[in-house]
This record gives sequence, C-alpha cells and structure tokens, in this order.
Amino acid sequence: MRLRYDTDTVRWPDRYEFFRAAAASEVAPVAIRGRAPGRLRATLSSVQAGHFLVEAVSFAADSETEFLRSDRMIRAGDPDCYRLCLNITGGEVIEQAGNQVRFAPRDIGLYNLSSRYHSIRPATWQAVRVVMVTFPRRLLPLDEAAMTPLLGTLLPRGLAAHSPFAQFLTCLADGTGPDSEAGSLAGALGQATTALIGERLGAGSGFTPAVRRLLYREWARLIVARRSGDPGLSPAEIAGALNISTSYLHEIFRGSGQTPMQLVKAARLEHCHRDLQDPAHAGKPAGEIAIARGYKRPDQFARDFRQRFGIPATQLRHPGPGRPA
Repeated sequence: MRLRYDTDTVRWPDRYEFFRAAAASEVAPVAIRGRAPGRLRATLSSVQAGHFLVEAVSFAADSETEFLRSDRMIRAGDPDCYRLCLNITGGEVIEQAGNQVRFAPRDIGLYNLSSRYHSIRPATWQAVRVVMVTFPRRLLPLDEAAMTPLLGTLLPRGLAAHSPFAQFLTCLADGTGPDSEAGSLAGALGQATTALIGERLGAGSGFTPAVRRLLYREWARLIVARRSGDPGLSPAEIAGALNISTSYLHEIFRGSGQTPMQLVKAARLEHCHRDLQDPAHAGKPAGEIAIARGYKRPDQFARDFRQRFGIPATQLRHPGPGRPA
C-alpha cells in the first residue's frame, strides 16, 4: 500500500481544509460537512491491482463528520463502479438507496458510486479504520437488477467468503511499501469479490475450494512480505497467521511453481536488492543488510543473490568499469 495523504504532514489549523480538498479529489469525490473539528487525523493509503483499487482509511476527529456524495458530484464524474466497504473498527453510519446501516467491527457493505450516498463518522479520537475496494460494475458477472436491493446493505456474516475476505483485506490494509504482485492480487480480489456477492445472491459458484486457495495464497504472500525479515519465519508460522494447517498451506501453493519457503527467500532477496541500491543504506555491508532482512548466514545470502540476479551483491552496489550503475 502506498501512502497518498496524511494530515500529520500539515499544521493543525490547516488540517480540516487539507482533508476536505483531499476528499474532493478522490476517485468518487465527497463533500465534507459539519463543524470543523479542533483535532483531526486522517490518512489514506492505496494499491491499484488491475481494475481494482484498494484504499485503506484511518480517520479520527473530536466532532461528528458528515460525508456526502451528491447528484451534482456524480454528474461531474461518474466512475461507474461498485464499492465494497470493510469497516475494521466499526463506528460509521452509511445511507444509500433508502437503506441505512451502522457498521460494527468487520462488517462489509456494498455501494454503487453512481448513486448518492451519505455517511457519518462519530466524534472519537479512536480511529475509525475502513478498507474500500472499488471496481468497475462491468467486471461483476452478475445480474445488475438483482444487485439493486443489496445497495446500502451489509453482506451477512454467515457467508462462507465473509470472514476470510475481511481478514485478507485487513492484512492488506496493514501493509506498507511499494506495490508488488499486482496481477495475483487482482486475481484474488476479482474471484473473492464475485464469490462473496454471488453467494449473497445465491448465484454463481460461490466460495469454491479453488477460490479459497487463491485467496489464501495471496494472503500468505502479504504475510511473507511483512514478516520476511524474521529469521524464524517458517511454513508453520505462516499457516498460524492464516489460521490454517501447515498441510493446507502447502496444498494451496501446490501447482503455483513456488513453495512457501521459496516465497520467503524470494521476498528477502527482493528486499536486499532494493536496499543495496538505496543511498540510505550505502554505508552498510551487504552481509549486514542480509541479516536485517532475515538471512542467518551472509554466505548463504551471497550464493542465493548470485543465483537469483546473476551478479554478486557487491557488484550491484559497486559497478565495475564499463558496467552501468
């Protein structure tokens, strides 16, 4: 996820207007209403995966804040998209199409960005955390007329796809750093979204074993990306974070061309490759960088690095004569 804005970067007196301007320039702009809070803290991070835009929001203010997507705003720019909203913490009210819901933790709501909606976030200094998944309506291979009654409603927690999808999105929102594996992330989002909404409508194949494996495999990638610097990271640790068995972890990677530990090694090498080219780490020996990224032995790192990238790690940092930097 890449940080797009953070109100902590501006002075306290300017934060409200800064936030209003940011909200008015998003994919589906909204107007901010209500008394300007004395204290406000808001961040938004995002990752684009194919046609799917995932945005993680954290918001806290000492006064109630209203968000309105009006008909005028829709006429000015209609992205023709649906949006799934996962409220990690609860504590928000959203109304659309005559339906009003109050989110509890881990609730997921469905919205149409081509229709007006209104939301209220309460006055609290405990941050409200939301993950929004926005995607073109044409991507959902379901009857649009059947979708209409679902707009502005919560998807039942009893759906087989609900809990793993909510946990996956929470894990994705907790990540930071450069985008990676956008293709596999887009595939997981597309399959899981279709399964979740299709299951709600009683249409499609639902949360099949194949979709479950795809979602858990991408979820494992997120965990490895975050924890690859832990030298003790193992398949058992990854499976424990996913709340699945180690044997099922190996099963979901079967046929992917990569084992869980090969995934860990690849993540460590990519981190080391970036660090070696980062001026901020120019004074660190390559072996020290490798240790910080989860390798226990620098000599093993040197062999793995040469095998993966075709050159020694020291040569990447200090190009020889005639070799471009």
